[in-house]
This record gives sequence, structure tokens and C-alpha cells, in this order.
Amino acid sequence: MSNPWGEDALFGPFRYIMRKFPNTPLISFFEDDFYAYHKCGAWPQRWDVPAITTLVRMVHPDTIIDLGCGEGRITWNLFESGFTGTILGVDNSVSARTAFQERFHDEERARFHSGDLRTSPLHGTKADLLVMGDATINSFRTQEEVRMLLRYITSSLTPQGHAIMVVYQDGILERFEKLSGAMDVVEFEDAEGIRRLLWRGVHYQDRDFRQNYFIEYQGHRFPGVLGVHRERIWESGEIIALAKEAGLSLKASELTRVDQGGAQGWPCDVLLLQMDRE
Repeated sequence: MSNPWGEDALFGPFRYIMRKFPNTPLISFFEDDFYAYHKCGAWPQRWDVPAITTLVRMVHPDTIIDLGCGEGRITWNLFESGFTGTILGVDNSVSARTAFQERFHDEERARFHSGDLRTSPLHGTKADLLVMGDATINSFRTQEEVRMLLRYITSSLTPQGHAIMVVYQDGILERFEKLSGAMDVVEFEDAEGIRRLLWRGVHYQDRDFRQNYFIEYQGHRFPGVLGVHRERIWESGEIIALAKEAGLSLKASELTRVDQGGAQGWPCDVLLLQMDRE
């Protein structure tokens, strides 16, 4: 089965469901059925917000790009913290676009750009600061993809611009090894307000972190829908080194700790990177 998450995207009982019911839809964790769960769970998260806000205030930007913005959690919190400039949210999720535009429909300072930097980079847009919250860096699964991201960042910033990234601290991999195999069930309300159960599990090996999900349905949608999110776990030192190659130097960092999923309390560095001045 070919899919955008590579070979063996599914594992354990999730793989069994697909083998037993091969017509089961397999979609991104950030779209359609799963977005209702993700939206409900993601919006209240603030674990990275204080550190990001501290670094934003350090550089006094007028314009910000919120990369991987989802429905605008970071954008919303920056406005709430007193930021008075403009923010461009960028994401490749159709569900995120709809949610972002609904949430900020009366806010002229926030707008949304739909696209994947791999296929539709920004043209003619320059910002003072680019922000990536929630360890989004892990969605870029190879060094070449990270280098592509960094080229995107440097081409999107003003000459004196900065970037903020949330990255797991060095030495975190052992914790992921212990987390591998964990499974649980959570309750949520879908877009129609119907209470449903979502099964989720994680598998980790050699920095490859797979997250599988399943929502069961009845009737014409039997047996349900499968969701996938796949990451490569990066550590702070690796990203700092790759950023240096791309012309971004570390200016400052703040410590934050995850408060979601099975990673509660795990440390992340919130890096403030600065365009090298020639």
C-alpha cells in the first residue's frame, strides 16, 4: 500500500484493521474526522506559549509567519499577549485553513496562506520573524527536508530576521524508546457534536516515530477511518548545526516542557535563530 507516510505506516492492531478491511480510509491526523479531535485537544495547549512569547518580545517584530499554524493557536496567543503587528499563518491542511479563517474572520491582522513549502513556497513575502510551535520540526523526516525548510525560512525573512523553533532537548531519544508500544482510548466530540471514541497508539524505532489512530463508525461507514502521523525525532544540537549551515545562528533559547500525550514533562528547547549578518 502506497501512501505519503512511507512504507509500514501502520503497525499492530491498526495494520490488522487495514488488512481485514482494505477499503478503510487512511488519512492524515490533521484532516477530516481526526481534525475534530485534534482541534479540540490542540487549542487549549499553552506549554510552548510562554517561551515563544518571551523570545518574540526580545526581537520586537512587526510581521510574523506562523508556519504550520493549524487553526492559529500560536497566532491567537501572540495577539492575546499584546502583539500588535500582522501574522501570516501557513499550513497545508484544508481543515486548518477553514478553522483559521473562521476564527480570525474579523481580524485584519491575521491572514492564511494555504500550501506546502515543498511545492508552493512563498513568493515576495518577507517577515521579521518566523515561528514554528509544538515541535513541528519533527514533521520534516530527513536532513534534506530540514535543509529545504531552512532555505524556506531564510528566503522568507528580512535581512535582520529571526526564527523560533521548538525542538526536543539532546538526550531525549531514550524516553521515546520507553514510550514505544503505548496505546490508549480517548473520548471526543466530532464536528456534529456526536461523542466518539478514538483509539491511538505509538511506535518508535531509530528516530522513526509513528502515531496511528482509529475512529469506529457504524452503518455505511463501517468499519471506520484510520489516521496516521509520522515524524522523525530531532534533537536541539542537530537543528542548531543544520541552521548554522543555512546561515542562521543561535541567539537565545528558553526551556519549556511538553504537557500532552505521553510526553508530559519532557524538556524542549525553544530556539531563537538569527539571520547571519554578512
